[in-house]
Amino acid sequence: MFGEPSLCCQYSASFSFGGDQDNRLSYGTAECAFGLITTLGVFIPQFDYARLTPLSVVQVLAGLSVIVRGMDNIGFGLKGTSFERPWTRVLGE
Repeated sequence: MFGEPSLCCQYSASFSFGGDQDNRLSYGTAECAFGLITTLGVFIPQFDYARLTPLSVVQVLAGLSVIVRGMDNIGFGLKGTSFERPWTRVLGE
């Protein structure tokens, strides 16, 4: 009954607890990947505007929010490296 979603939540909670402040680059990359998977889950199997529900709209918005947060963490993780300047040039502060 609670198998897969429960394990996914436990994994992501333990990963986020220890990884956020210590290694923002890898945490941000994982966040972007998770947000991309969440967002694309609405479009990939077969997308039809007629089958779009309020839940799928919320799923897309939540996924985009996670992607933006992940990109912010990537930006913080790149501070002080040689990749900081190209990152800020393309995406801003």
